[in-house]
Amino acid sequence: MYQVSNKLNKRTAQAVVIGIAETDKVLNNYQEKKYYIPDGAILSDLVSILIESKIGLNSYLDINQIEGHKNRFAIDQVVEKNIILTWSEIRDFFLEQQRYFRNTNEIITCFLLEQFEEFCTINCIGGLKTNEYFFLQFEKVKAQDLARKVNNYIWNEAGYENIQDAGTKDGIGYKIIRKPKFATLTIQRQRCLILHIGKREERLGLFVQEEIDELLGRKFERKEYEEDKYPHEAYIRLEWVDEFEQIRPYIDLAFRLR
Repeated sequence: MYQVSNKLNKRTAQAVVIGIAETDKVLNNYQEKKYYIPDGAILSDLVSILIESKIGLNSYLDINQIEGHKNRFAIDQVVEKNIILTWSEIRDFFLEQQRYFRNTNEIITCFLLEQFEEFCTINCIGGLKTNEYFFLQFEKVKAQDLARKVNNYIWNEAGYENIQDAGTKDGIGYKIIRKPKFATLTIQRQRCLILHIGKREERLGLFVQEEIDELLGRKFERKEYEEDKYPHEAYIRLEWVDEFEQIRPYIDLAFRLR
């Protein structure tokens, strides 16, 4: 059940309220509500489980809400101690189950568990924003795969020296130590690869943009202010690229001129 607004009518041998959030920290917000609605329920002949879930790094479980959910159980139901879980614990458990079901060749169950894991990764539930989080923000599978290829090339194949993560909030940034970024896989600006080429006053990004647009047969629509503010940047929509070798020379160029 979802959004349990009615009182349960059956007593079971076990009953528990489970709270799930990014952290196991439980606050007391001193709420004084008459009704609390659990997010979900799992019910069987033997057990009644009510669930309260929170998502977001700054969202915490509230003890008043969890205790208030107990009023949804059947009359005279004995309720056990609350169980508090984190999303990372949930993900770890499902990953363990996924390995088990893969060994038993239960294809549908494995598919559902894989989808859950991907959903958590895409929405940054149960973990920090990893590279895979940003790869999966690209809408097309083709673009996701190419984003992984770009990342692997810069770190492992290109032979670049003194590379470090640029600490970009809206993507994955690559920079040379003590120098600005030369490339960014960003989920902003239509989700693309940004190449930071030379110095701003040289305006090389605009010239390279024309070359890339002609190569890909598609024009990247830049906003008017971007030409004055970011003339050193060229943008590549990864879903427009047929193969990595088309854009590799431009990544090398950005690295070399930065």
